Amino acid sequence: MSANDWKTEGVTFTCTACGACCKGEGFVYLFPDDLDRLESHLKLSRQDVVDKYTMPIEIYFDDEELFPYLVLRKNEDVCIFLQEDGLCEIHEGKPRHCVDSPFMPEFLGHEESLKLFKKICPGWGTGAHHSPEELEPLMAFHEKRQEEYEEALEKHDYNLGKIFGVTLPPQPWPIIEGTLSDDEPDAS
Repeated sequence: MSANDWKTEGVTFTCTACGACCKGEGFVYLFPDDLDRLESHLKLSRQDVVDKYTMPIEIYFDDEELFPYLVLRKNEDVCIFLQEDGLCEIHEGKPRHCVDSPFMPEFLGHEESLKLFKKICPGWGTGAHHSPEELEPLMAFHEKRQEEYEEALEKHDYNLGKIFGVTLPPQPWPIIEGTLSDDEPDAS
């Protein structure tokens, strides 16, 4: 299966709760509604959640675009919420990125990310089959979420503190190299 084949073939995947996607390269990107979930689940203020469990980064996309993001912290390339038994400490309150993976544009719409996910995930190609009709709403949700985030960035002059309603450490933040989705926009 290649990126975007989900549109015609669907995807066969069942999460095995192994924790493999919680380790290694990559980040869990947070949006304001994710902080709402984390606040509620952890019973902490928004600022405390941000201070204890997140970090701001900037991603440099394809040598032309720099985007700031708030991401979950990692400890030696492992999510800080991954327990020794491979389960998530905040399972009931985890971010949508974790809940919906791999049914997101960053995986199903991007060849290199999909290849990496398939390599590390024992649940890929096993268990339940998810039809294109089932996947389309999730993909659309995440695409819309990203568009709204980019609009908020522009509206607030790329100030993450304003978007999330918190105080963040001063820049410079770590800069991460990234690539934009392989998914080309429709020519309609």
